[in-house]
Amino acid sequence: MQAPDLLSFNAFSWPMDDGCVGWFCGYTPIEIVSAAGLKPTRLFGIDGSTDHADALLHSNICPYVRSCLESAKSRNPEALIFTNSCDGLLRLHDAWKHYFPPRYSFLLGVPHNAEALAKQSYRDSLLKLARSLENHTGNSITPESLTESFHLWEDVRRALRSVLSSRERGELHISGTQVLRVFISSQVLEPERFIEGARALLSDPPRVKPDDSPSKKILLLGNLLRPDGLPRLIEECGGEITIFDLCCGERFAAEPDRGHETVPPGHDLDEILLHLASYYLDRSPCPRMADREKRFELLGKRIAEVSPSGVIYAPLMFCDSFFYEYPLLKKHLSQTGVPILLLESDYRDENMGQLRTRVEAFLEMI
Repeated sequence: MQAPDLLSFNAFSWPMDDGCVGWFCGYTPIEIVSAAGLKPTRLFGIDGSTDHADALLHSNICPYVRSCLESAKSRNPEALIFTNSCDGLLRLHDAWKHYFPPRYSFLLGVPHNAEALAKQSYRDSLLKLARSLENHTGNSITPESLTESFHLWEDVRRALRSVLSSRERGELHISGTQVLRVFISSQVLEPERFIEGARALLSDPPRVKPDDSPSKKILLLGNLLRPDGLPRLIEECGGEITIFDLCCGERFAAEPDRGHETVPPGHDLDEILLHLASYYLDRSPCPRMADREKRFELLGKRIAEVSPSGVIYAPLMFCDSFFYEYPLLKKHLSQTGVPILLLESDYRDENMGQLRTRVEAFLEMI
């Protein structure tokens, strides 16, 4: 079978196979889903209007949430895993179960910090999810199957980091839009298929002549963005996105900062689940997490590595966690001299005309 073309991957048209388990939040332990013999597939909503979802949810609810609910009419997987990460995702859980009841669903509790008690609490939530999936599938989740699944998804993340590093070294000449497509494909495709596509991309990179014209390096911050929306607009205006600090971007492939690269074989299921809980909570935190200093420190390291000309901060509309973080991040970046531009994304990219004017002005300024 031919390796998938990751550079033109379209998550909105990807078919839902039998056994797909839809998920929404980066704190969803997809390793457990794979260990149960199912296919974790991140849902990115619908490529179009959300008229039906707008009638079911308040207009001040996250536009990504409304886009996902809209997709339920045509792409409703048999199983879904929700998280309590934010109020928007909780409302999505309530609305989806009420209007489009799936065959199976689970609401996962996610703590707000990475302290020892939080990890134990998260481990307990992961154990409940594992037992629930066992009852749903009839398959046992064993220490061996979970360890194998963990290593498989580590291979996915390692492949993503290889794509990023090859691009940063100038060995892989692909646009920021294409980088984001690669990241999104890793969260929709089966792991083996994605790894196959990543290897093909790295071994036979596109024959594209590097653009020698000067461009301004941009760090793009946010939660979820469509590749053909704001990222493409930034490139059209002369920006080069070198860092994608997005929920569906680099944070998905981020390594924990406390040495969780492998799961020691032979441990029992509780120990492996505690290890998995630590693995997720010790990674680069989302703004909904309490450890903001750690987040700023990791961002500072990436800025030092790439030296961007500016930061574009583009959260989804009505995302309180990101908007609470913005003034603190702006103050933090002022110490480094890196300018920042705040934009609001409506996820459907219907406001590109307004954003273009602001992006062009920002790129001219920096």
